[in-house]
Amino acid sequence: MVIKGDTITVNAPDDAVLAQLVSDLQAAAPAMMVEAEGPLDLQGEIDESVAAADAAMTNLGENPDPRDVARALSIQVINFQVDEAVIPEVNKAILDRAAKIIDDVPDLNLMIIGHTDSQASDSYNMELSQERANAVKEYLVGQGVDASKLSTKGMGESDPIADNSTEQGRFRNRRIEFVVNDEMVDLNDGMIINSDSLDPDLNPLDSNNDDLLSDGDDATQGTAVDPTN
Repeated sequence: MVIKGDTITVNAPDDAVLAQLVSDLQAAAPAMMVEAEGPLDLQGEIDESVAAADAAMTNLGENPDPRDVARALSIQVINFQVDEAVIPEVNKAILDRAAKIIDDVPDLNLMIIGHTDSQASDSYNMELSQERANAVKEYLVGQGVDASKLSTKGMGESDPIADNSTEQGRFRNRRIEFVVNDEMVDLNDGMIINSDSLDPDLNPLDSNNDDLLSDGDDATQGTAVDPTN
């Protein structure tokens, strides 16, 4: 569910459930406009996110705050092919720009975090998310970034920001995030991400923020689950 102003946008796994949800919410909140989320425009979402990331990076200016760099990078959708960890061509220009900024900013250390949806097994998704985070790091290092400035973490399906029962939700859950390392706290084998200081409009952890779409594309052990991806 996304609430913006006086509009509530909802989704559900099937049309009948969605129609009932819209009806029930409209009855419960007559002052609000309740609408069903439209079909996923995959390429449109990707193109829009890349353009937004490009604009955000342009606005960084000289000597940017490391957190602003992380936020700008997290805007883009890195839509990996099924079962792959190869950087798509559409993202390379943004990552090339990022490499120069990361290289130029002193003491900038970023954690690259990979996430998946829940379509495959926990272990498979954990491995895939780690491979994709590693691929982003390797690409940036290949563009001249000091490897010591970058670390990676695969989170698998453990930290969803949307409903995995819908196509749109799975798309948002498949994502790459960039976080400044001092915003991370290791806890046992897991991780707590401190996002309190993030601007809500640029917070990749905010499930109500449709400006930030995250990455990738998941499959079950080599079989494409979502025919649109």
